[in-house]
Amino acid sequence: MNLSDLASEYNLNEKYFSRYFKQKTGTSFTEYIIKLKIERSKNMLKYSDAPIYEISADLISPTLQKFFRNR
Repeated sequence: MNLSDLASEYNLNEKYFSRYFKQKTGTSFTEYIIKLKIERSKNMLKYSDAPIYEISADLISPTLQKFFRNR
């Protein structure tokens, strides 16, 4: 999920949606997503048997995953 997709889903301009999101949540959309990913990773480390490399791969975007695979 990214800002552009979410704004489009609600037929809103990206900049407007970004300002609205920050006004309502007190944090930027990007910061919010990062916090969610970190919390998910912490739970996975604590409660799952998934290897660390899988958990860390979950934190990065598909574009970056593709970049690192091609190296």
